[in-house]
Amino acid sequence: MHWAVRKKLQNNLVVEIQSAYPCDLIEGPVTVEYTRRSVRLMDWDNAAGSFKLIGDALVKCGILEDDNPKIIKEFKVDQERVRKRYEQGFTVKIYQTYLMS
Repeated sequence: MHWAVRKKLQNNLVVEIQSAYPCDLIEGPVTVEYTRRSVRLMDWDNAAGSFKLIGDALVKCGILEDDNPKIIKEFKVDQERVRKRYEQGFTVKIYQTYLMS
C-alpha cells in the first residue's frame, strides 16, 4: 500500500477510535481480542495482519503504550461472516493482563 493511502486510512481510524472510545491509556501488559466482520473470510494470517493499522491507531490515540509483545501479551483473532457490506467492521476488546508471580 502506498504510504499516503496508508496514512489517510490510519488517520481515519484514529478519528473513528477517538469518537467511539475515551482515549485513556490502558497500561500493559494487555490481552487484545480482535474480531473482523466481513462478507468474505480471510486466511488467518491475513486476518491477523488486518489488525496492523488498527493497532498503530490505538498507539497513536494513546490507548496502548505500544503494540509490541511486551505490551500485548496475548492477541486473539476471530472472524465473522456478514451478509451485507454495510455490516462489515471490527471490534477490539482490550483487557489488562495480570501476571502471576
